[in-house]
Amino acid sequence: MAEDFLWKGTLRADLMLPLPEGLSEDRMARSSEFVECPITVFVSLQRGIKRVDVAVEVENNAYDHRMRMAFPTGFKTTYSFVEDTFWVIQRPVLQTLEGEGWIESPSTTYPQKAFVAVESEGRGFAVINRGLPEYEVTEKGTIFITLLRGVGWLSRDDLRTRKGHAGPPYPVPEAQCLGCPLYLIGEHGKKPVFWSSPCLSGSSYWRATG
Repeated sequence: MAEDFLWKGTLRADLMLPLPEGLSEDRMARSSEFVECPITVFVSLQRGIKRVDVAVEVENNAYDHRMRMAFPTGFKTTYSFVEDTFWVIQRPVLQTLEGEGWIESPSTTYPQKAFVAVESEGRGFAVINRGLPEYEVTEKGTIFITLLRGVGWLSRDDLRTRKGHAGPPYPVPEAQCLGCPLYLIGEHGKKPVFWSSPCLSGSSYWRATG
């Protein structure tokens, strides 16, 4: 127990995640060498607030990888709802585009501004975040939020998902996201993480506020 107040309680979990150190020399597989990445998760509840606050500290010691946090909601869903630049947008969960002949393959991840939500049978679940714009939702309703994506080059022409470069091939070692960043999820906002009724599609979040 990290905090135990009358108005707030916080649980702390310390984890050690072993990850491949980086890529193999031919960049076709992960390295056979592993490094340890300490992770600390704080989960908080506040009296009278229908929201679960999660703070994640990661000491990233691995190169060229993506780290995501999963929220298995249990909602079988076909759409996700996310905050876009000017409104809340509804996106299908299944990727229906084949992308034949495309320069870049269709992706199952999408951008969002501050929250992503799913709903089923009048209930809803949303993940609110600060500065974590990439998400994915599965058919089973699991919400994935990308915590970090470490890369060593601004652009490369040997990726499986794209033909050619997307920019100049400059090395960007600081983009490996090494160190101890802090990620805040469901921590700030006037919107509850869990809706019981009404569901999101009938709520005021559909209204553009300008």
